[in-house]
Order: sequence, then structure tokens, then C-alpha cells
Amino acid sequence: MKKLILFAVLAMNLTLVFAELEINIPFGNPVLGPPYEGTPYTFNSEHFDVTNLGVTEMFNLTVEPVDLPDGWNLMWCHELEGDNNCHILPSWDFEFPNGSLLDLDFIFTNVSSLDDCTLTYTFTAPSLTEPVVIEFTFYPENYVSGSDEQTIEPANIVLSNYPNPFNPSTTISYELSQQELASASITIYNTRGQLVRTFNNLNASGDIIWDGKDNNNNIVNSGVYFYKLDYFKTSITKKMILIK
Repeated sequence: MKKLILFAVLAMNLTLVFAELEINIPFGNPVLGPPYEGTPYTFNSEHFDVTNLGVTEMFNLTVEPVDLPDGWNLMWCHELEGDNNCHILPSWDFEFPNGSLLDLDFIFTNVSSLDDCTLTYTFTAPSLTEPVVIEFTFYPENYVSGSDEQTIEPANIVLSNYPNPFNPSTTISYELSQQELASASITIYNTRGQLVRTFNNLNASGDIIWDGKDNNNNIVNSGVYFYKLDYFKTSITKKMILIK
């Protein structure tokens, strides 16, 4: 059975110690990249490290993406005792000296869609009783998981909220024609892609107020939220931050 390490959303400065390995990750999961707005970009993660607390021996590290989106490319890099290299192939065999620190990071190139990708690092060695697996999920910050459409914001549509960050409420403003209003709705999601609040029958005044409550009238936790305007076959997503 694998030791699967799943990092809590927005957990920071996480250190985990097994009998043989100490894993230090100074950033949260999921890993958010810049918004995708139609131009492909390259994302380089922060570095994290693994220290060998056991004996010097040969290790295998396999880095694999799960459902890599079409057009995206993955490369991962390491530094170990002055040896620096980046890899396209998923598997790497190496000698891991006792007490040494292995520095790691990953790079997505040609991020060219609103999509997500899960990435796993799997360590195996003779002294490990079972594989140690580290898992990350990466996506652009304006991606909303589970939505029916992921489209790029049209240049002529206005959507914003103020204040941002906010507490306890914020006004979401939009500019739509009467014809567009007939099919328009605004939905709010958390960073896990879970639906929080729905606003249908948008008014002609061009704004709604979100009071920081979900569809069941429960006050939600502070953090990052995404609000999405849908009308006809168009979808626009923006980010806002609730503070307390």
C-alpha cells in the first residue's frame, strides 16, 4: 500500500517525516497559476525538498501527470549535491546519500486552456517498506472545476466586484444588454470547484450584493472565491477574497 501524501487546500510550510524521508513543502495545494486569458504561458512552481534520513542507497523517483491537458507540457527539475538537471522522462534512478537534501520543482509550459492537472511524485527504494507518493494539483487561478464551459473573457464585457478583498459583503457589477440579461446568471465557487451561491434573474441595475453566505444561508469561511457570469454561450470568471 502506498503512503499517499495529500496536502490540505492552502496549507503552508508543511513538513512530513517518515522513517527514511523528511519532506518539506513551503507552499499550499492546489497550486494556482496566473489567470489564463488567451495567451499560453509557462508556470514554474516554488521549490520543495526531501531529505534522506536513512541509509545511502539507490532511489527511483517517478513524476507523472494525470490527464495532462491537450497542448500542455510538463518538465520537472532537481538539485542534489551540486547536480542540477531537468527531466522530460518521468523516471529517474539516483543515489541518495544519507543526510542529503533533494531540491525539486516542476514546470508547466504552453499552459493554453482553462484546465487542471494532477501531478504525482513517487519515491521507491529498498529500505522503503512502501512507496511514498506526493500529489499536487495545478490550474490557472480563473479555472472553475466542474463548470460546463471554460471560455476566455470577451474584451467588451465588464464584470468586477468592490470592495475586494471584502468583509462581510461585496457588490458584483456587470454590464449586459436586456437580451443578454434574459439568460444571465452569476454563480460563486470555492477553490475546490464546489458551488457556493447562485444568483438568477439578474436585475437591469447592473449589480448584486453577495453577503458571504451560501445557498443555505450559512456564512462561508474566509478565503479565495470565484464568481462566474454566464449568458448565452459565454462564461466569464473573476477572483475575489473574503477576509475576516
